[in-house]
Amino acid sequence: MTKSNKFSLQLAGFIIIALVGFTLLHFFDVLSLPRRLFYILILIITMLFLVSAAIMYNSFTKSPEVFVNKFLIITTFQFLAVLSVIGAIWYKMPYHLKAFGFQFIGVFIALMIAQSVIILRNNK
Repeated sequence: MTKSNKFSLQLAGFIIIALVGFTLLHFFDVLSLPRRLFYILILIITMLFLVSAAIMYNSFTKSPEVFVNKFLIITTFQFLAVLSVIGAIWYKMPYHLKAFGFQFIGVFIALMIAQSVIILRNNK
């Protein structure tokens, strides 16, 4: 199995685990968001990390400079996307911003840490 395939499978596994755990927390009313915001959170997080996996897919066989550049590109893209989503929620639904922001950032940071660890472990 190539490094790229291994990275993709591991990241997909972490995305599934994180989102299933998040969904279970909502199902058992530990966390609460309106259904529309819950679906937005799940969709945005999934798309952010799938796009980053697509960008990083070929970088494992390239030179270290290309690898670092792509890593910096995806982290910048992800942080800017998170800020824009939180800004959009602030504009459209400011009364749900606190709950959405904390939950969105929590899931995002957990997956960002997992993604970074997977990338670094696969590029040794």
